[in-house]
Amino acid sequence: MANIFFFGFERLLDDYLSDPGVWDITSSVNAFQTTTSKPRNGGSVYAMSASGSAVLVRSLGSNIGHLFFGCAFVYFSTPLPATPTVLDFAFMDGTTCQVGYVITSLGEIVVYRGNTTIASATELGRTATGVIVAAGTGGTGADYKMVEIEVVFATGATGSVVVRVADATVLTLSSVQTAASANAYANRLHFKARGLSWQCDDIYLNDDTGAAPENTFFGESFVVESCIPTGNGNSSQWVGSDGNSTDNYLLVDDNGNNDTDYVKSGTLNDIDTYGLGNLTNATGTIIGVKHYLIARKDDVATRTIASTIRTNATNYVGANKTMAGSYGTHVETRLINPDTSSRFTIAEVNALEAGQKVTT
Repeated sequence: MANIFFFGFERLLDDYLSDPGVWDITSSVNAFQTTTSKPRNGGSVYAMSASGSAVLVRSLGSNIGHLFFGCAFVYFSTPLPATPTVLDFAFMDGTTCQVGYVITSLGEIVVYRGNTTIASATELGRTATGVIVAAGTGGTGADYKMVEIEVVFATGATGSVVVRVADATVLTLSSVQTAASANAYANRLHFKARGLSWQCDDIYLNDDTGAAPENTFFGESFVVESCIPTGNGNSSQWVGSDGNSTDNYLLVDDNGNNDTDYVKSGTLNDIDTYGLGNLTNATGTIIGVKHYLIARKDDVATRTIASTIRTNATNYVGANKTMAGSYGTHVETRLINPDTSSRFTIAEVNALEAGQKVTT
């Protein structure tokens, strides 16, 4: 499979955008805020600053020479700048900007090479005006459009770029240089803040290997849904902040963390699992399942937990996550069902239990 990552902003508080496993490197991350106001599906993110100083960075984990990237985008009442100063998204080789793009107040998508600061970048091409239309103050989640870009990186004039909006191709560039470094690849994604007017959701990145749909565009229908605990699972071995192990799911069904309601355990191999709500979508392809654990330790010893899912009456335990003394987000992504070694089905996700195990 060729999916590098997928990400939604459902049920994730602002503080955790900068946690390892979510976004790797951050600067002025507080300029980004998650919100459930006018989301595409459950939650979204918006920028608090127009300065361009805030940035979220995601390591791609490898050098990718041919990528497909998508992000659902909407802007509401506040106009976007006609002449932006920084790129919205950029694909980097380390700290060198290879290719990126920005959306203007005219509804254009403009592709640049060489720098995240537009004044120092080289424009490669732009779409017609109006490919993105402001939703206005009455805009809703239905006004999001999936903006997608395909880039073949090249240090000479052999690269290419394709831009799509809501599955329609709006820009095609061929025989262009798409790498500013000496390398024909990218290994980081930069997401920069530049204003209060827009929100985005449902981000993904694929390379061109493997089988469909992970080796191409996901398209307008791609969404990330959140499934929260709605019932007890097979194991209830952790102790809740209410002093018992009854209905523990009620203590882990909120956003983020607090020290008012929680579950805890200091016993090796203790497992808590929870039944989850069903997916909203009844049809479609499951790209993968991403499990978030927000946890901390309260002693000086090394303590680890592991994501645990239960499918077909069997527990599957993920990699150890080392706890710190303060809350942090720990992510386990499963692109295939460990019980079947195949892609998850919607029925399997709806029947899934998820929780955690004490491993050290």
